[in-house]
Amino acid sequence: MIGRAAQGRPWIFREILPLLLDSGEHLPSPAVEEIREVILEHLMTTIRCMAKKRCAHGRKHLGWYWRSLAGGAAFRA
Repeated sequence: MIGRAAQGRPWIFREILPLLLDSGEHLPSPAVEEIREVILEHLMTTIRCMAKKRCAHGRKHLGWYWRSLAGGAAFRA
């Protein structure tokens, strides 16, 4: 189930690693600037790899990112 949780939140793996190691440390969610960089990198990689005719694929992933952000629904609309 972690795989599905990572849709739109790829940083979840670094957030749960301390829990798996029983360190008890709770890492904060990434800053909006870091999320922005991850989204842009993902989008550009999708465009390079899949060509422009597959932009729907990129939009699907962007929707997952926006869903996890505060105000994301308004931004998406």
